[in-house]
Amino acid sequence: MGTGKSSIRGVYFVLQGAGVAVWWAVMFHHPSALWHFLPSNMPVEALTAFLPADVLFAAGSFVAAWLAFQSHPGERLAAWFVAGAAFNATLWCIGIWWLTGEAFAGVVCMLPCAVASVACAVWASRS
Repeated sequence: MGTGKSSIRGVYFVLQGAGVAVWWAVMFHHPSALWHFLPSNMPVEALTAFLPADVLFAAGSFVAAWLAFQSHPGERLAAWFVAGAAFNATLWCIGIWWLTGEAFAGVVCMLPCAVASVACAVWASRS
């Protein structure tokens, strides 16, 4: 089992991966919620096109969690992969909001994920 610090990162990554899965479940079961994350003049497909990337983001989060719980050196690479995925999605959300003034919910959801994922990656790199 991992150290206390790696276990904290592991818990974060599990919660993040689960959060991505729950977010998509909500979007599929309550399609009206999509419009909080998408400008009014953009087709739904523009957002649902992110599903494959989010599957990798969630899977990467679960892999990073498992590696953190094992105190495995591979956690560093997995954590940076997840941080990159989170940061990329965050930049897209910020760009959409900046250009349209809409879909701020994406920024609210993704910015904390990006910051926390980068923090976990830095923390894992220093461990």
